Amino acid sequence: MSRLIRRWRAVLFVDFTLKFFIFYGGAVLISLGVIIVEGMRPVIYFAGLAASLAALNVVLLVLVSRMFVWRRFQVLMWNSALQVAALVICATAIFDAIVTAVLSLRGSLQWAVDSSLFISVTNLVSIVVVLLFDAALRIVCRRIER
Repeated sequence: MSRLIRRWRAVLFVDFTLKFFIFYGGAVLISLGVIIVEGMRPVIYFAGLAASLAALNVVLLVLVSRMFVWRRFQVLMWNSALQVAALVICATAIFDAIVTAVLSLRGSLQWAVDSSLFISVTNLVSIVVVLLFDAALRIVCRRIER
């Protein structure tokens, strides 16, 4: 359906890399001795967290895309940009709801909402990076074909 869904591997890679460096980099900056004291064990935990959140993002993008195709939303079939925008908005809203629900089990709902919104911003950044890279590649390919 969408160029974004065809580039799901790139979204997964960029999202994982971004989340890993933000989560692990934040942990290293908060406690500058994480690697010295704990060894490489925390790296695996942060990589697992980043991989699971990135995979959830991609799964939701694909599921929402399939839902749009299945429901045959005629308005979305007219414009590619509208398809991508609706897809990103719906998938991000579902992602926020899931992450907020999971994080609110710890206690504070305000902390859960703030954390899920921060994580969803990393989703949006990874999607924008992939879409910009895809647009640049299409422009270069058109120039080369001429």
